[in-house]
Amino acid sequence: MRMNELTRYFDKYADFDAIGERIDALQDRLSKLRDNLPDVPVRKIRDNLPSYRNVRSRLPYAQKPRNYTLPAALAVGGVAILGAIIVTAVVMSDAYKKTPKKNEDMI
Repeated sequence: MRMNELTRYFDKYADFDAIGERIDALQDRLSKLRDNLPDVPVRKIRDNLPSYRNVRSRLPYAQKPRNYTLPAALAVGGVAILGAIIVTAVVMSDAYKKTPKKNEDMI
């Protein structure tokens, strides 16, 4: 399609009035939200927020020490899968080799 055909097609199906109304509504909502926000410097808000360590220490699952069984099992399983793939590739590459029928052919 050429550019003028694309613009005609886009103008036919795009309702610019509705898009403009939605943008105006979003800007109104943003201005209302800004009006409701307190006028506090960011530094004061940041000082009142708890640190990551404090939040993590309050989580119920964070009380236990970490267990490394699952990552170790996944690593061992990955190595086993890779080994199986390699062994299968080696066996399949040897499967189609011709074997001599007599001992004389081997010489």
